[in-house]
Amino acid sequence: MGREDPQLKLRLSEIMKEAVTASAKANGRSVNAEIVAMIEAAQDGGGAEASRWKEAFEEERAASSRAIGLVDQQMDMLRSYRDIVARASAEVQQHAGVVLVLCNLIETMDGPPADDTLEIVKRIKTGAELALAAHKVSENPSGDEEKSAYKTAMSKANKLLKTND
Repeated sequence: MGREDPQLKLRLSEIMKEAVTASAKANGRSVNAEIVAMIEAAQDGGGAEASRWKEAFEEERAASSRAIGLVDQQMDMLRSYRDIVARASAEVQQHAGVVLVLCNLIETMDGPPADDTLEIVKRIKTGAELALAAHKVSENPSGDEEKSAYKTAMSKANKLLKTND
């Protein structure tokens, strides 16, 4: 741009002039060149600075989308694990019920079994009761009756383990 190009008188507040002067110094331009660059940038929709911001926002958006995808994957995994645990818990409850029935049959048989067999049956029965009580507590953690049954079964199991040591 030369001296023969058209000139324009411009009035700026002192604060605006200081800001333009500081920006010109930071960008290594004259005040006139800085004002021209600002006007050109405004006409281009922000110029290089706007492009950098747009690119940064796009990168952030892409990163956010990836993070949301990862969270969705983890939630799917948690749902799968929850379903697996629920199935396993139901199977444990079913097997514990079968064990209890078998223990009751052995205890009430005609011609009672030997004392050592009865002791083993008591331990197995306590383990099954413990499994059932734990399942009930897991289904209804606020139920006082289930918590009491769980504590009783735990106490019995601890006593049996201590007599075996």
